[in-house]
This record gives sequence, C-alpha cells and structure tokens, in this order.
Amino acid sequence: MIETARRKSEASGFTAVHRLLVVEDDAEMRSLLVEALASEGRKVYDVADGEQAIHRLRTEASFDVVVSDIKMPNRDGHAVLQEVVENHPRTKVVLITAFGEVDEYLDAMNRGAFEYLVKPLKMVDLTRVVNRALSEIPGGRMAAKPGRGAQRNA
Repeated sequence: MIETARRKSEASGFTAVHRLLVVEDDAEMRSLLVEALASEGRKVYDVADGEQAIHRLRTEASFDVVVSDIKMPNRDGHAVLQEVVENHPRTKVVLITAFGEVDEYLDAMNRGAFEYLVKPLKMVDLTRVVNRALSEIPGGRMAAKPGRGAQRNA
C-alpha cells in the first residue's frame, strides 16, 4: 500500500518528503543536527538514546536515514545500526562519534553503516553525506521541493 501511494504521488508530480531520525544524547548537539538537516526541507525527528530510536523504528513509518551518535546510555549507536540492518534494509545509517578509532570505523562499515563521521562535525559535511545516502535509497524517494518549510518533530 505504501509503494502504491508513493507511485501515485510521484506520478502526480508531488514530491515526497524524506524522513530522518536523529539519535543523540547531548541535547545541544541534537538540536544542531536537527536544524542542519531540517534546513533542507526534510521531516526530521529526534530522540535522546538508542532505546528510544529502536522503539520509533519499530512503531512508526519507515525512516530514510538515521543519524546516530555511537556512545549513548540505554542502547548505543551499534544497537541502532543492528536494528536497521536486520529490520529496515532501505534505511541508511550515518554513525557519528567523538572517538574516531580505525577499528571501530571498520567494524561499523562492515556491519552496514552508510558512513561514519567524527566529531566535531562540519554540518555541511553531514548534509553532503545525508544527501548521498538519500540518493542511494533503492527505488528512492524524490527529493523535497525547494522552498518547503523545514519541520522539526520531537
């Protein structure tokens, strides 16, 4: 049913809005991430830890991209990545961390992460990575129309 609705909206010229989920335990950083990603006219949702992210992934409509910190209380970014890889194969995961170790990077990429970024982040780099992830979604959704208002949904 979702695919049928998507095809109808694309055929009519309506452009689907991408759904992103930001998972970050630091409230200030989470706000910055949401602001940067919503400025592209996307629907951006945010949660404070991996447990909340997994709950939303299991109970809501699919997300196109999940941007998740790795080190968090109540389930880390690796648990979020595992949930996505096992149950949401179209969703891309971008992991972010303040601890950029090569072994952790290789492990995350081998387990299915789309990208692994090290803090401090340049928001332009994050936006570029998310744009690339959105462009690689199989049967991808179309980009949001320019000029649409950004939304933040908690």
